[in-house]
Amino acid sequence: MIERFWRVYKKPDLVRKRGPVFCLPGMIPEIEKKQKKTDFSISRDKAILLSPMCFLQFVHNSADVDSKNMCKYIVKQRMNAIGDIQLNIDGKSVKDRLVRQATDLFSLDYVFTAASDGYWLLLQPGELEKGVHHIDTYGTCSSGATQIPLHFKVTIK
Repeated sequence: MIERFWRVYKKPDLVRKRGPVFCLPGMIPEIEKKQKKTDFSISRDKAILLSPMCFLQFVHNSADVDSKNMCKYIVKQRMNAIGDIQLNIDGKSVKDRLVRQATDLFSLDYVFTAASDGYWLLLQPGELEKGVHHIDTYGTCSSGATQIPLHFKVTIK
């Protein structure tokens, strides 16, 4: 499921709404200065996948095997240096429900080989009542150099 998150990361909502899980996009601080989109409308029959802190590392498919395998090592090392993680839904902490999960190597856009490691929350279909919900996340590395605050306004229909 984490692989799917990255495959639809920058796709339009129409694409992310396909399938049983809606993936809320985060922010890649190395290339984005701020969160691009914050408002989402999601059907109540969809699960929702999000991450307050995760890392993705990728190399071109033509890279050698050692370079590809290094992706898994890099994301693990970055996740091992996490300082603080917060996740609140409608003001209530659900941090205790986060699960750390790493992928094996996977294909990304048929051009790259990638690996990911991070903390994830999967909200089951129907877990959020119909209406507007506010999801706030915050993640930082132990040095504080990387800080990622995100806010989502999710309307469940």
